[in-house]
Amino acid sequence: LNPLKGRNFALDEASSAGNAACVCSLIAALSVHPNTLEIAANRPIKLHNQLAQHIVQSGRPKETPFFDVGLTGKNQIVSVSDTGLSTSHCYFRNSKDANDRGNIFNGNWDLSARKVVHYDNTYGDDYDAHSGHGSHVAGSVAGVVLPGTNAYNPGSGIAKDARISFFDMAIGTNSVYDPGAARLFSSFYN
Repeated sequence: LNPLKGRNFALDEASSAGNAACVCSLIAALSVHPNTLEIAANRPIKLHNQLAQHIVQSGRPKETPFFDVGLTGKNQIVSVSDTGLSTSHCYFRNSKDANDRGNIFNGNWDLSARKVVHYDNTYGDDYDAHSGHGSHVAGSVAGVVLPGTNAYNPGSGIAKDARISFFDMAIGTNSVYDPGAARLFSSFYN
């Protein structure tokens, strides 16, 4: 029996920094072993959404030339279609009351709403899982923490002052419905 067959060897950066010669020897030995298919660094995945607006605007941290000249999405409504949107999330709610969602469902538009002015759930279910994809996407586009709350604020969306017309395309967590471009556009341009 070969003890290396089917094994995944992971080396973290701390152990490799402490004993570089040993790690190099181990990599050299593993690289010539007949059962080795690949040797690669295994680094943890890190989210950097808080840097998105800087990357899009200038490519440099803390530089937002679009915001600096007033291009923030103010007086604009952006359209997003995805798996759902958590309207009670601090990036989207109207007030400190998480249940204050306005009159945005069933074909209605609520232009007095702070963030989400329309939510088309004709094909969806008016739901997004905690930290769901649709909420993540909408937050990246136009999310901003409700002023006056103590919510953690990792950063605002690209068009932080824009409001959102949302089309929910998901039912539950396993099904997404594509109604076609004509139906999507008719929802957004009503």
